[in-house]
Amino acid sequence: MTKAENIPCTTWARTLVDLAATMNEPRLRRALERTLELRLFDSHAMDAALKTSNGRRGTGPLRRVLADLPDEAPPTRRELERRFLELVRTARLPYPVVNGRIGELEVDFHWPEHRVVVETDGKATHGHVIAFHRDRDRDLTLDLADWHVIRLTWRQVLDEPERIATTLRRRLRRR
Repeated sequence: MTKAENIPCTTWARTLVDLAATMNEPRLRRALERTLELRLFDSHAMDAALKTSNGRRGTGPLRRVLADLPDEAPPTRRELERRFLELVRTARLPYPVVNGRIGELEVDFHWPEHRVVVETDGKATHGHVIAFHRDRDRDLTLDLADWHVIRLTWRQVLDEPERIATTLRRRLRRR
């Protein structure tokens, strides 16, 4: 037990042990990856939480997911980016630079040798007028620097992976 602003609450590790009883392994893996992204993960704290949870439902799957956990945080910041990388891996496309810089701009994904950029646009961060205009300005800046920009939505990434893979294969062959 820990306290936040003098209120007793469970630790992140104990919360994961509790969640393991109700989550499937992919969701549990994502929750663990999120602790890495937020720089919360501590193997000693996780081991201690598991040690005091002997026999609890879900500890087996949690231990399996922990065994496969990467040493570093995944390079993506959002679920849409993670899903796009899964699409890239499944389609056996070349691995892009993730959240890298092109000049002054940071882009979601790019293949420098092909001068192709992919931006994954979720409604939460790109669904308002300021973002709309900012994105178009970025596209023009990248186009003037001879980069081809492909913007993808959540729905496209989930529902049209073959179409996206075909488009990327074609673009990545051009240079």
